[in-house]
Amino acid sequence: MLHRRRDNAPNERVFKIDNAKRAIANACRYLNLPQYSHLSFRRMFITRAIERGVDVKVIAEWQGHKDGGKLILDTYSHVNRAHSHRMAQLMMDGLPQNVVPISAAVS
Repeated sequence: MLHRRRDNAPNERVFKIDNAKRAIANACRYLNLPQYSHLSFRRMFITRAIERGVDVKVIAEWQGHKDGGKLILDTYSHVNRAHSHRMAQLMMDGLPQNVVPISAAVS
């Protein structure tokens, strides 16, 4: 059952569940999905945030880490091929805005 959260009650429950692990397992079984855990969702969130360019220090803060992102970088330093290609494109797309091209034909 979904509850509406009041702005002045940030710790109030959003979903009426007693056991998140069991709720996720039941949802996966009901939807015929592979068994996921809350850690699966955490890994997915962190990986996607990194791939979308969110600063690692910010992700670490969101996760409650006090190490400035060291654990995030150590754990999630892998990148998928598509993300690696997009990052390489950032290094190769045209000239920087502050470069004035010099024409080859000099009069």
